[in-house]
Amino acid sequence: MLVRCHNNLCYLEVEKGCTKEALQAGLLARAYNKSLARTMPDLAKLHDIRINNNLADVYILEGDFITGKALLDRTLSSDIIHHHKREKVAALFGYGFLFEKQQKLEEAVFYYKQAIDLAQSYGDKPITKKSDALTLKCIVSIGLAR
Repeated sequence: MLVRCHNNLCYLEVEKGCTKEALQAGLLARAYNKSLARTMPDLAKLHDIRINNNLADVYILEGDFITGKALLDRTLSSDIIHHHKREKVAALFGYGFLFEKQQKLEEAVFYYKQAIDLAQSYGDKPITKKSDALTLKCIVSIGLAR
């Protein structure tokens, strides 16, 4: 329960733009998850993916693109990710966010579109709508830059 609470707090703080608080919550979630791994390793693996996705957003917002990408890479290389579509969508969305923040808009569109396609495959309308808006924003920016 503590892992989920702190990880959810990390997500909420990211949404508010409070990166210091988000990082603190994410690192607490990771610490609690290490304890959980001793008794429930399978659940801890899933939480690790979710924590990585949220912490990646924190690092990307802070401009630490290397750490953010490394966390997203860990998510997509997890041996359980193919069973967890929402978490995979979050990672793909994270890559889009990573590239958008680096002004690599064509790469951002590529990952946002993948996130949209996967989210649509299981009917996640809020994520599809959010990804659609970000994709459109990137496409418009690409058009203005040319």
